[in-house]
Amino acid sequence: MAWFLALFFGVILLFAILARELFRLNKKAIKHGYGPNSQLPGHPKATGTLVCVNADAPTLGRSLSFPYAFQVTADDRHVTATYEYRAQRRMIADTVYNGELFLTFDGDKVKGRALMGGLQSVEGTVDESAARLRRGQPKESLLSFLNGPYEYGIRQGTVVFENTTRAGCIGRDSELEVYLDRIIGRVVHGPQKTWAVDVDVSYEDVAPERMALAVILACNDILSAHHGD
Repeated sequence: MAWFLALFFGVILLFAILARELFRLNKKAIKHGYGPNSQLPGHPKATGTLVCVNADAPTLGRSLSFPYAFQVTADDRHVTATYEYRAQRRMIADTVYNGELFLTFDGDKVKGRALMGGLQSVEGTVDESAARLRRGQPKESLLSFLNGPYEYGIRQGTVVFENTTRAGCIGRDSELEVYLDRIIGRVVHGPQKTWAVDVDVSYEDVAPERMALAVILACNDILSAHHGD
């Protein structure tokens, strides 16, 4: 009986520690430089839509569509973004799903965080041809052991999703094109292919690789939310 009580209270203590850690994650991430504190002010540098649709999800034959309004603000070192889906309910527009993104760049290095149903950190390098990142939780967190690789390449404007399922949920067969002022394509959940996001974003005065990273991370959040990852 004593060992059972010890185990029971041990589990309760563990959950209390994890709950406290999750509650403090955003403040801890800000303290250690994972993106700016809040959304940047100023005129948007990018606007567009990220439309989440059912690709092979069990929706009883219905075709579902969730158009997210995507907006980016940026300066020389930072990129912030919001993505929001509003549904009309009884003539009142309610926010049903929404997320935020905060990125800080230092040369080709990046640290940041995304908030949509929980915090996800990202850290690594990004340049014109590739992103080599770790995604999960801040290194300073007790949950950092959950981090994994998040990698993709950009070949002549086409994104090649090399390793975005271990620490994310974007499949290899996604198709995304990065132009100097626009990003378009379809990003598919992987490996289940349940949901897809149709991307159409126009931008200016932001490096294409930074915009591509913001779009990809936002799509990953949206796919994860709708699939229930």
